[in-house]
Amino acid sequence: MVQRFGRGLEAWVMLTTLQLVLAVGRFDRVKRLLSSVRPLRGASPARREEDVQNVLLAIQRAQRWTIGPVRCLHTASTCTLMLRLRGLPAEVVIGVRGAPFEAHAWTELFGKVIGDRELVTRSYAPVHRA
Repeated sequence: MVQRFGRGLEAWVMLTTLQLVLAVGRFDRVKRLLSSVRPLRGASPARREEDVQNVLLAIQRAQRWTIGPVRCLHTASTCTLMLRLRGLPAEVVIGVRGAPFEAHAWTELFGKVIGDRELVTRSYAPVHRA
């Protein structure tokens, strides 16, 4: 229970901070933050799956308590940061599609979409990874 609360608080702090940073700045600040946090250790496949599920659940809970809208870039950046802090080489992917123009951000881990529809990679062409 305490660990779950701690992860939820961690997710809320990161999500809220990233919302503020993106509201007053540009993505390059988030990109610098993400690049400063590199995975420090490897994790077993079972541990990786447990970490991913715990992070996704914590972010889902944190979204209920944030002020203002939570956008895909906020969620993807928070998920990537939390997974990197757990030693996993996650990355934010930003993709676009045209007619009408749309952009979307998601997290990938070992080339697999995390916390979003797997089909997102068919709907959006990746243009940036961080």
